[in-house]
Amino acid sequence: GYTLLVEGKVDALVYDIVPLTYLINTEPNPDFKLSKRNINPQHYGFVFPLNSELRHTVNLELLRLKESSEIDQIITGYVQ
Repeated sequence: GYTLLVEGKVDALVYDIVPLTYLINTEPNPDFKLSKRNINPQHYGFVFPLNSELRHTVNLELLRLKESSEIDQIITGYVQ
């Protein structure tokens, strides 16, 4: 899709924010602007074996990361 955009064969591209941010940062083009609008937020989950102690540990760590806003810094670090 990005190649079609670069070649002018399409007017816009709707795709996941992380790869688009990477492309915009690694292949800057003054004609392109990345929208900040999130069209369809996606949620992810983790699967653990039944009665796994790891589930509780991961849940606590995810909660800590979210409450401290550290998760936002981690995500920003991956897309910049």
